Order: sequence, then structure tokens, then C-alpha cells
Amino acid sequence: MAAQGSWERWERVIRDPGADPLEVLSVSTMFQRYFDAVEREAVRAARSAGRSWADIADAAGIAKQSAWEKWKDVSKTREDLQRRLDEQVERQKREAVHSIADQTVRLMRSGELQDQARELRKAVLALTLSKRRRQK
Repeated sequence: MAAQGSWERWERVIRDPGADPLEVLSVSTMFQRYFDAVEREAVRAARSAGRSWADIADAAGIAKQSAWEKWKDVSKTREDLQRRLDEQVERQKREAVHSIADQTVRLMRSGELQDQARELRKAVLALTLSKRRRQK
């Protein structure tokens, strides 16, 4: 119903030679937003279906680079986002392992590792005893 009323408003405005320019702008902006949303969904569906940027650009009548620039954020599928997240997590894991390894080597060279290992054993023992006491 609302779409039909909007279309009738559009028809009335474009036929009126004395139409208020701001009303023309308001109605045309409303339709532009609607068609932009339709365009974005079509691009999202096309990318999810495996269509290339060249295919999308041809359908839109624009250059491939222009299509990519216009819709690059729209085309990110859940799989794309999940893959990027997985890659980032793996990269952070590798960096953490390297950091721990580097720190361990530095501690071993400085002789502090044995002292820290003793302190860690004491802390674990204290936590274990504390937990046992609470359970009793």
C-alpha cells in the first residue's frame, strides 16, 4: 500500500510543472534509497553465488574497478568474514607462540627460568591446597 502511494506521489510530482523542487527531491531520494538497497542485495546475492566482479560490472554497465569500489563492503559473505577471522586468529596464535618462545629463550639465557619455575610451582601448590581446603 505504501509503495503504491509513493508511486502515485511520484507520478503526481513529475506531472506538475509547478511542483515544489523540495518535494521532487524528497520523492526521488526515497526511490533512490530503495533502488540502492535493491542493488546492494543483488550484488550480495551475486557474490554469494560466486559471480565475478566482471560479471557484476557488466550487469550494472560500469567498469569492474568501479563495481568493486562501489560494493566491496556489500559483497562480504559470512564465509569470507569467517575465513578472515580464522586467519586472524591463527596469525595471533603464531605470534603468541613466537613471543612465548622468545621470552623463554631470554629467561633461559638469564638463569631466571629456574627461579620462575620454582615460583610457579609454589603458586600452583598454594592454589591446589586452597581448593582442597574449600572442598572439605
